[in-house]
Amino acid sequence: MDQSQENFQVNPDDGSQGIYAKMNPILEQWKNDYNFVGSYYINIGNNPAEERFTNWPLSKVYYNQILALGNEIGTHSYTHLLDYAPIANDTNALTPQQLEFEFNQSKAVIEQQLGIKIVGAAVPGQPEGLYVNEELRKYLPYVTGGYSSVGAGYPGAFGFMFQGDDYVYFAPNMSFDFSLIGFKKLTAQQAELVWQQEYQEIVNNAAQPIVLFPWHDYGPTLTEPGYTEAMYTNFIARAYNDNTEFVTFADLYQRIITFEKSQLFIDQNGNTITAKVNSNDVGKFGLKYR
Repeated sequence: MDQSQENFQVNPDDGSQGIYAKMNPILEQWKNDYNFVGSYYINIGNNPAEERFTNWPLSKVYYNQILALGNEIGTHSYTHLLDYAPIANDTNALTPQQLEFEFNQSKAVIEQQLGIKIVGAAVPGQPEGLYVNEELRKYLPYVTGGYSSVGAGYPGAFGFMFQGDDYVYFAPNMSFDFSLIGFKKLTAQQAELVWQQEYQEIVNNAAQPIVLFPWHDYGPTLTEPGYTEAMYTNFIARAYNDNTEFVTFADLYQRIITFEKSQLFIDQNGNTITAKVNSNDVGKFGLKYR
């Protein structure tokens, strides 16, 4: 939710609808039609002179609406790294102290304002290196990375980065909407075709695939040119019709932790097969027999 710290987008001076007044009804419709839930990562803003700050009495209303639909809210850093010169949007250029401010202190503010526990963050901007994750794991259970593709980041990686540590990393395995529309200048129809191809490649090459679908608040709300609401709805509808389960990152993180710490024992006696699972919580898992 890149626009979350842009006060003029959340609360326009001209009295027009703000971005989340537009977005939340879309989320509600997706929830009703497809049982769609997701994880939403917010910036707070630390530059009132440039209209980059959070008006909490207003934003809290929108965020609580998002949470009430079963979604997750996490941190997207304090400032989206916009106030760092000469390099913006690059976590690799920050000191440990700056990373702590951006991610740990923003986490604390969001928790205090919304009364929730933050378990994850989405890294803004450029692909982050190992150094960044070594810092973030000090105060976050999981992170979903910045841009990732061939030669950048850790494309398609899901799981533990550090031995003996429950810190989980999620790398996007589909193209960001911005990458297709804002950067490559594709049309919405062309972007849909790219998403369809990427989705099919993922589900065709895994027994239990994870599809990480990254998108921005300015897309379905038409805050930026080139996007359409339909490009998102069509993708979600296709996944839904394929019996996809939509989950938050917090949910997926917990499932990965649970799965890693579970044990499966199989015993066959004639035509009888007995399966026993040792685990604290496998309520969201199923056992397939083929």
